[in-house]
Amino acid sequence: MSPRPLPTLLLLLLCAGTGALTSPLTRRLAVPSPRGPSTLLLAAKEACQCLEEQPEGTTDPPVEAKPLSRALGYAMSLGALGMFVPIIMRIISTRSVAGFSQITWGMQIVGYAAFMTYPVRSGYALSTYVEYICLMAQSLTINCLMRLYSGVSPVSVCAGALAFGVGLVAALRTMPMPAAKLCVPLATCLLSTSLLPQIMRNFVTHSSGGWSSITAILGVIGNTIRLYTTFQLANGDRLLLLQFGTGTILNLTLLGQVLAWGS
Repeated sequence: MSPRPLPTLLLLLLCAGTGALTSPLTRRLAVPSPRGPSTLLLAAKEACQCLEEQPEGTTDPPVEAKPLSRALGYAMSLGALGMFVPIIMRIISTRSVAGFSQITWGMQIVGYAAFMTYPVRSGYALSTYVEYICLMAQSLTINCLMRLYSGVSPVSVCAGALAFGVGLVAALRTMPMPAAKLCVPLATCLLSTSLLPQIMRNFVTHSSGGWSSITAILGVIGNTIRLYTTFQLANGDRLLLLQFGTGTILNLTLLGQVLAWGS
C-alpha cells in the first residue's frame, strides 16, 4: 500500500494535537505556581509579560518596555507556528529525507517536550510556552515523516506518535515538581546543541541537508529577539545570553550552508 495519504493524516494530527495541548482542559492539568522558578522560565515569563504576579525578589521592568516585550512575545508565537512548516512541506513534496540528521530532530522533539513540562506543572500562563507546543508538534511531524520515508510502516509510525503523546500527557499530569524542574536545564542543553549534528552532517556532505532558508531566518530572528528581551527584562542573565547567542550563531551557520550549497 502506498504511504501517500499518511502525510496528510500527520498534518491533521499536528493541528489537532496542537489544539488539544492548548485547550482549557489541558491548562487545568497544571498545579499552582510555586515561588522561585528557574532563571530560564522566569526570563520566558518576563519576555511575554503575561503573568499576573511576579515571584518575590524580582523587579518590574520599565513600564515602556512592557508593550514592546508583549508584542515581541506574540510575534515569536506567530513565528513558531510556521517555523518548521517549510521543511515539512519539502519532505512531503520530495518524499525524501536524504540529508536530514535523525539526531538533530530527536533532540529537538525531546527538548521541546521537556521544556513544556515545568511551566505546565507550575500552572504558568499558556502564552509563556505556547511557542514550544507549536515547535514540538512540528518536530513530531518531521520525526514521523522521517520514519515513514525511511521505510517504516505507517502503522508503526502512527503507533510511535501515539505512544509519545500518551507519555507526554502522563508527564504533564503526574511528574513530581523536583523532576519537572530538572527538565529545564535538560531542555536548555538539548535545544542549544540540537543543530550541531545537522550542521556537521552538512559540512561533510557539502549540502544544506534539506534545511529551509525560511526556517534558518526565523531561528535567527527568534534568538535575536530573546537576546534583546534578556537584556531588557532579565538583567542580562549570562546563561540565557549564552543559550540564545548560541542559537543565533547556529542558525546563521545553517543559513550560510543553505545559501552556499542550495536548498
